[in-house]
Amino acid sequence: MKRLFCPLVLYCLLAGAAVAAASQAAVDDVRVWVERTAQSEDEKLMLRVAHAEYYEGQAPLFLDCAIEGADPQLHVLARFVLFDSDGCRAHEGQLHLILKEDRTPFRFELDPGSVPSGVYLGHLEVVRPAERVVAWQEFCVEKIVGSELAAALDAAAKRAVELRHAVGSLAASPSPYTAVRLAIAEDFINAAQRDFDDDDWRRARATIEYLGDVLDFAASQLAPEPDAPELAGMAPREDLGTIGIRNGTFYLAGRPVFLFGVYGDDNLADELSMLRRYGLNFAVFEMAPIDTLAPDFGKKDLAAKFDPLVARAQEANIALSVSLAPHRMCDWAFEKWPEMRTADCGLMNFDLTHVGARSVLENHFRMAAAYLAEQPAVTSVCLVDAPRFRLEGEPVRNRFVRHAQDLYANRYALNTSWKTRLRDFDEVGIWWDHGRPAYQYDWQTFHEGLASEWFAWTASLVHEAAPNMPRYAKLADDAFETGASRGGVNREGLASLMQISGCSARISNQSSRYSVGYPQQNAHFALLQSLAPDNPVLNTETHVDLAGSRGAGRVYATVYSMIWEGVMSGLDGLAVPSSESGEGAAFWRNPEAVDALAMACLDLNRLGDVVAACQRAPIDLGILWSMSAKIFHDGDPYLASAYRAYEGCSFSGYNVGFVSERQCLEGKLDDVRVLVLPKTPAMEERPFQAIKAATEAGAPLIRTGEPSLYDQRGYPRKGVIVPTENTVLIRGNDTPGDYLDAVDAMAGLGNLPAIPRAVNPHGYPLEGIRTRYLDLADAEYLYVLNLRKAPVMCALTGGARSGRDLIRRRDVAFPRQLDPLDPMLVRLAPLDERPPEADAPTTGPSRAGEGAIPTAEVRAVSNPAGQAGTTARVHKAK
Repeated sequence: MKRLFCPLVLYCLLAGAAVAAASQAAVDDVRVWVERTAQSEDEKLMLRVAHAEYYEGQAPLFLDCAIEGADPQLHVLARFVLFDSDGCRAHEGQLHLILKEDRTPFRFELDPGSVPSGVYLGHLEVVRPAERVVAWQEFCVEKIVGSELAAALDAAAKRAVELRHAVGSLAASPSPYTAVRLAIAEDFINAAQRDFDDDDWRRARATIEYLGDVLDFAASQLAPEPDAPELAGMAPREDLGTIGIRNGTFYLAGRPVFLFGVYGDDNLADELSMLRRYGLNFAVFEMAPIDTLAPDFGKKDLAAKFDPLVARAQEANIALSVSLAPHRMCDWAFEKWPEMRTADCGLMNFDLTHVGARSVLENHFRMAAAYLAEQPAVTSVCLVDAPRFRLEGEPVRNRFVRHAQDLYANRYALNTSWKTRLRDFDEVGIWWDHGRPAYQYDWQTFHEGLASEWFAWTASLVHEAAPNMPRYAKLADDAFETGASRGGVNREGLASLMQISGCSARISNQSSRYSVGYPQQNAHFALLQSLAPDNPVLNTETHVDLAGSRGAGRVYATVYSMIWEGVMSGLDGLAVPSSESGEGAAFWRNPEAVDALAMACLDLNRLGDVVAACQRAPIDLGILWSMSAKIFHDGDPYLASAYRAYEGCSFSGYNVGFVSERQCLEGKLDDVRVLVLPKTPAMEERPFQAIKAATEAGAPLIRTGEPSLYDQRGYPRKGVIVPTENTVLIRGNDTPGDYLDAVDAMAGLGNLPAIPRAVNPHGYPLEGIRTRYLDLADAEYLYVLNLRKAPVMCALTGGARSGRDLIRRRDVAFPRQLDPLDPMLVRLAPLDERPPEADAPTTGPSRAGEGAIPTAEVRAVSNPAGQAGTTARVHKAK
């Protein structure tokens, strides 16, 4: 990316630095922001810095610093290093200090009037002898000259007009990439002008800087690309109202289609044309009881309210999904039945079992489904948003009493199991805080059954009125949170009632280990796909966390990479909320985020055949999903262990999924190459015996050293799963790295196929590097993404390979250096072809370098004790 901003010069008064010439800009035309972005947390030595956050004019800016809590008479070096927007060291000012007993003050001066506009990173640190940094702080310093920004806005607007004229003069239709990115540039140039007029100069400057690259890309695509045959596979825009479901994937005109768009509010009708301009194809809106029912069950005029929206979606060729939003209950219903209000039920703040609530919902579902069945643009219906059940009351208790009588022959058997002293079955209650595992298992499974009955009831109402309409429930992404089982949602049980696996998952860039929040959404999507392989996975409320994303291209890289990661983990579509405030508004006001969403939609649909084949690939590593362990002690330690198992196994290069206890009884163990057993203290007896029998018959197993000691009710069991020569044991705390090394050892034993996988120079797998290999009839494909915060050298097992990256249309070769958040889908060349010497010219916000490291092989680690099984030794990635 070409940078137009020069580095800001640092002056240290105490060091006696010289002052450069003053800027020619007018005083009232200059604005400077200083923002602290990060700091150390050393309790022994405190570095305190005081500064103003906003300045106008060219007056000097001061960082008033002080060191507190250090040993007196200690010699230290205070250093302020300034970096430009390309990460190059621009200036270094330093000051030698002798610390005083209590507090040692010092000052740095910044002169904003000496240089042009720019965004800079300032790093202030205190260094002891031997270059040991004991305290530090980082700052973002941004200077803007209003006249320069106004000129940049004007230049960008003129260039967009020139490109629009050039596109209009083309003999053929422009590339979808050209059309989409030019539309984004035009809209956001107008938005930047509004921000400038509203004195939001920082947003306007960031927008114009990014749009420079967007316009460069659009201009480059005007000329034909004879060396980019990948563009010949662009899918035509067929009628999206004819979307079907096949093999767990959305299909349109015989091709896989991935859906991307917006979860709309009252302004959705106005946004549909925007979606069309940006190449997006999906929108979600709500039709709640307050929209369908007038007081005393009168029917509202749905056609008057929703016909214009549906007609505009059909005209723009946007696929619609409708959330029936039962949580938005009618106000008149609460006035009529005030006793149905309740709490602790998530979005639904009313008693679902109340006769009035059921009457309202029954009429709502029937009316809404009947209307939607007649709308060609509506392709699916969501029955409920983020359901969380807490069903109580005397009718529920009476049913639970009868359930307990069916389970136990008499009260003595019940008291023995629950560790209670009940005199009669009539004393059985609903005790959410009862700590005995047997009671919690019986109550929570019964509670899940009641919730499943509610899902079945609502699904039947919709099916009667709209039998061909695919249904789903939008589940929260809390599957791996302790205590989630108390919400009554059995994800696997919903599979038979729904044709789509719906959810709400977050894209985050907050992580101490990786560049993004990984594997939050990935584990959730993989779980949903594993529990219902025939259902597409649809994330209809994707909250995107953009807080803390700094630097041009950072937001684009985050959003684009995490969309690819989600799809490679099983996702088939997503919608980002659109609202006047909050994360949705922040997303749609950010040109990088919108550009990333639009480009991901184009790229994934262009490469849909290969991507869908990756999604449908058999599971190599199946992690046990145990509802018994999830209920036992609220899922501690099982859920955290299963999450770590997914994180570690996902970097192995093999396809990772989940295998439920029910699937173990249905023969799913025969379909996975290796079963991964995290810390699972409780398990149902029949699945346990199935796993035990499979292991004794030689089935490969990765497991922790902690056996499953209890059955589903917490009773000690007699049998154990004995390690065999095809078992890899994990010792210690079962970190993600331990699971990754265990998979590496399993591959070395020959229980996994030899495929190209990411390894370091010593042949060991790399944490933070995602690869997926696919061997189709026409070619071999390799998906690669570096999730680390820094570039890393990467080789492939099996030797050097070369190929063509189909995403950015460039030639690549391994070994190579992988830049963070730069996904590649490589069509590998045959092994007898020589790798290219360098990449072809690329486009996009990131650049990947080249490098060479020795070819390496994965080696198995033998058990030194000589016992049955193999112990995975921890190998630290270099």
